[in-house]
Amino acid sequence: MDKSVSDHQIPFFVEAVGQQRGPVVCSAAGKTERAYLISKLCRKTDQTIVAVLPDFKACEEFSETLRFFADQDFPEIILFPPYNILPFKRVAYHHETAANRIQSLYCLAAGAGPRILLTSVEAMVQRLIPKQVLCDYAELLMCGEEIDRDVLIAKLHAGGYTHVTLVEDHGEYSIRGGILDIFSPMYPDPLRVELFGDTVDSIRFFSPVTQRKISTVNEAVILPAREAVLEKSLIRQTVSRIREQVSASGLSEQVGEEFIDRIRKEGVFPGIESLLPLVYEKLDMLPDYVPQNALWVECDPGSLEKAAVHIESQAARNYVIASEDKRLCVDPATLYVPWPSLKERIKVGRRLIFRDLPSMTQTADEGEPPLLQVDFPIQNNAEISAALLQGGKDALILEPLCQWLIEKQSAGFLVLIVCGTEAQIQRLQSLMQPYGIYPRLLETPVEKLIHRKPGI
Repeated sequence: MDKSVSDHQIPFFVEAVGQQRGPVVCSAAGKTERAYLISKLCRKTDQTIVAVLPDFKACEEFSETLRFFADQDFPEIILFPPYNILPFKRVAYHHETAANRIQSLYCLAAGAGPRILLTSVEAMVQRLIPKQVLCDYAELLMCGEEIDRDVLIAKLHAGGYTHVTLVEDHGEYSIRGGILDIFSPMYPDPLRVELFGDTVDSIRFFSPVTQRKISTVNEAVILPAREAVLEKSLIRQTVSRIREQVSASGLSEQVGEEFIDRIRKEGVFPGIESLLPLVYEKLDMLPDYVPQNALWVECDPGSLEKAAVHIESQAARNYVIASEDKRLCVDPATLYVPWPSLKERIKVGRRLIFRDLPSMTQTADEGEPPLLQVDFPIQNNAEISAALLQGGKDALILEPLCQWLIEKQSAGFLVLIVCGTEAQIQRLQSLMQPYGIYPRLLETPVEKLIHRKPGI
């Protein structure tokens, strides 16, 4: 990115995103530049930022790039993953996936401070447990307060927890006299709650590997283990919906009664997430959890649209296969939100749209305020990469790169070379020394280097 651009256009961009009523469209910015621009926005706003990318792998990569520009004051980065199973496959997704999704949703619902949420199209289109149900379930345990142990255990069962002898994974709990071990999705480690009668005497985290204490806390939040809370009051309604679905699908009564019997015996069981519309009359979607004043960031709308079409066709195909196999399943429309409906919801809030190429039109969608287009001229290193490849095994193979680095330093730039490990740093330093380049080793966050002198 050109130095004059960063001095003048970036502050204009940040101000425009904060004040523009309509969408702001930013073109010709690569993945790294996008992360840098969002890091700039984070430092000028106290609002949640939700970035939507085509797939979850892109979310993970974008998260790593964002962390490169972060410092101790940077907002929390939350990854909201999709299910790790195909639609209408009657298997449970991984405990870690379930925990990450529940924790992310609760953090959004609680609304405590600005955050950066990264999610994929697949996660966006999946309908969710009602926000009110999740918030009502959340149980705050505090030292010195009384609890009804039997009521808490019943609540754990309704939230999909599994009773085990030794707690090792999210969604498990155990009881030993007055000691309750609970692995809540809210935390990376399980909780050990010690009771003195009906009073919470102590709460501490412990290692699931060694079972030894890690730290002590005064309070902790218990969240459901899965995206379904099956209270006893809901069972009758759920049973009624299952029977209606069985009849409408032309399935045998035996198929429905097997599910009903399992629900009555086990409550929330693995795979029930694919039948959420039978548990709740109305499901929510991700925008229902996101604060109204949040900034929505769309990365490559064309790629998002393409991913949504693929997911929709995959869900429809799997639904047909499941129906032909005489399996109990629900209409995909009740489990997935159409992408156009999500776009309409997003339009209500502030929007930042990243495109690979400048848009040929400067008009907003029908019913939207006028858009503002901001284009950044980007200098890539394609020529240097080609020159390095042509060098083969020549003794001066790094000469094109080192010459480029010297030119940038002479032009007043501070050049940052990012390495993954300390060994890579040492190797690169030794390779550059013959060219008269001696890079300085820095561990300072990038944002703190803005006013450093030119160098490498």
